[in-house]
Order: sequence, then structure tokens, then C-alpha cells
Amino acid sequence: MECKSNNDFYFSFIPIFNNNNEFSDFLLMDVNDSFVDLFNIEKDKIVGKKVTDIIVNFHDFFPSFKYIYYNMTPGNNKKYRKYLVELKKNYLINVFTLTDFRTYIYFSDLSFTNK
Repeated sequence: MECKSNNDFYFSFIPIFNNNNEFSDFLLMDVNDSFVDLFNIEKDKIVGKKVTDIIVNFHDFFPSFKYIYYNMTPGNNKKYRKYLVELKKNYLINVFTLTDFRTYIYFSDLSFTNK
């Protein structure tokens, strides 16, 4: 997936289901290099981890992530705007799921479009 700006970034997740085949969490599968640069975190510290663990263990570096996580549902697509206090920028957040149930969240910096 390609980003248009150095301030744009994305994550990809797969849903985790419990023994009753009920959704229980997401597993973070990938982040792009822009995310790593913007948040100054190493990929291997978060990729392969459950999202709930990331929220608990890395809350200080990305507090908005908790809100975004609560608005994710496997198989549902949505778009909304959110001010990310961590980056002091407005973003268009696009959450979408592909046929393999991989969920993507794409963050588009709105700095240049709001002027």
C-alpha cells in the first residue's frame, strides 16, 4: 500500500476469534515506515502483538489509538475525521476490510487540504 505523504500512514490487522468463534481482538500484522518515523517506535515492538496489549503497553506514544480501536469492527468499513493530538494534525481515517478479513486503517493527513 502506498502513502501520498510522509505524514500518511497505515496499519493492517487480522481479527482473532475465541473458541466459540466470537471476535475477541485484532492482531497487528503490519505498519508502514511513515508510522515508524512519525511515532519513533520500532516495528518489532508492536507488529505481531494483540491490539489490546498495544493499547495498554504503548498508551503514552499513541493515546488516540484506543479511540480508533473501539471504532473498528471486523468486516465493516468506515471513514471519519479525527484530530490526532500526538501529531497535532487532522486526519481522515479510513477503516476497511478485504476479503481475507485483513483490516486496514489508513490515515491521510488533512493539513494541506484544509487550507
